[in-house]
Amino acid sequence: GANVSGRQQNIDLSTKPLLKEQSEMQQNIDLSTKPPNGGKRKLLDSYNHMTLNELKDLLRQCGANVSGNKRELVHRLMNLRYKSSTESQSLPQPDNSNSESMRETKTEEWSILEHSITFIQESNATTEASGNPMKSRDEDIELPSLSGLIFVNKPSGFSTLPTKQQLDNPTCPKYPCLSDSVKKWMYNQPEGQQRMKQALEEEERWWDFILQSLPQDKKRRKKWKKKKDNQKTKMATFEPRPVHRLDIDTSGIVCIALTPYALRAANMLFERKSRGSFGDDQIENIDTPESNNEIQGVQKRYVALVEGTLGTEQGGTTTGVVKNSIGKVWINDHHEWACDISGNGTVAFIRPGPKGVTSFVPDTLREAITSYQTVNWSSRIPDMDVMMNDVTRVELTPHTGRGHQLRLHMASIGHPIVGDDMHGATSQPALSTQLNGGRLCLHAAKLSMDAWCLSTDGTSSHEFQRCRVNVESCPPL
Repeated sequence: GANVSGRQQNIDLSTKPLLKEQSEMQQNIDLSTKPPNGGKRKLLDSYNHMTLNELKDLLRQCGANVSGNKRELVHRLMNLRYKSSTESQSLPQPDNSNSESMRETKTEEWSILEHSITFIQESNATTEASGNPMKSRDEDIELPSLSGLIFVNKPSGFSTLPTKQQLDNPTCPKYPCLSDSVKKWMYNQPEGQQRMKQALEEEERWWDFILQSLPQDKKRRKKWKKKKDNQKTKMATFEPRPVHRLDIDTSGIVCIALTPYALRAANMLFERKSRGSFGDDQIENIDTPESNNEIQGVQKRYVALVEGTLGTEQGGTTTGVVKNSIGKVWINDHHEWACDISGNGTVAFIRPGPKGVTSFVPDTLREAITSYQTVNWSSRIPDMDVMMNDVTRVELTPHTGRGHQLRLHMASIGHPIVGDDMHGATSQPALSTQLNGGRLCLHAAKLSMDAWCLSTDGTSSHEFQRCRVNVESCPPL
């Protein structure tokens, strides 16, 4: 009966019960199981200050369902705690001090990833005749200088940026934050300081190179000079920042910009998405991730373990494309991502089970396309006690960038990603524990993008040359 507007707040059970089932349960509760002297309030506060993963760990320990948002998990834990004296004794209790020490331990688990580059030879005749490397490129497409970027491996359980809950309530414990950890390394460690210095010096050379390439084009030269001045002004307050995000439960490659212009240019590339070069008549030809090699812009590839056997050939390769649009639906008092499995926006899929809502929030439904390819992975884990028909290893290529796209698309075709408590309802809960320590079995394994790089191969007369940057991270799956 309370007001449900406003930002997310901690649940207050000192007022009226929030759930009817909880009210009914309380009628049969043995009062001897309740901690005296405000113990219920203290326990509730402990749960409210835990992260989502920590709540799920407690529920897993007592064999309970771990799907749902934070409020639902807290309700479930409170109900289990007070259901009976036997269950209350066996239910694991929150240990905030231990959680804090675990978070401190995890803050150093990210690592810098090495990259490889391939110089792109400009074959445009006009470019060769004029000596102007900018003539062959669309002037609206900006590329970052490679020295202004670093690529890091994000562990599962890290947030890419500070979470909204932490920003709204500074006293709320937060996940280990990749962005904060990288900034601390950049500012305090000699290697990080050297990387920042190199980025600034090389980008200054790059600006001079660009302006010198446009001596006859006064209009474009003026435009780029203005961009340079704007970016130098922003540098006074700029901090290294991730160009894109990975979900907290997803591990893998994250690109981080060290300068304002690197962030601006890389953002523009990520916004182009992997599908940028495909027309509608070509979409049927992107069944395999290999077709991404000809696309300009950022290309990402993920490795995942999905439930069940995907495909029909034993040991063979199966490819496919999922094209279910994705939008938001309103569930009780919050939004959730869902995909349209009807093709006309009338059936919203959130997770397997009975149908819930069938309508999307207006103007949130967007086209979403994912291609997949199965991979023979039995040789990678020789001693795994899992039947081959329980799990399929796949490579996933998102050709658009929608919320929870890979999770929703694989769950919607009946093969949820192992460990996905949000959109998958696994019939084999032990799989994720056995295969990836209980974590989501999804890893950003490859990233490829264009950038400007100092010419070192001796084939170009220009100081900087366009190159293709490739980064790989070994999946822990």
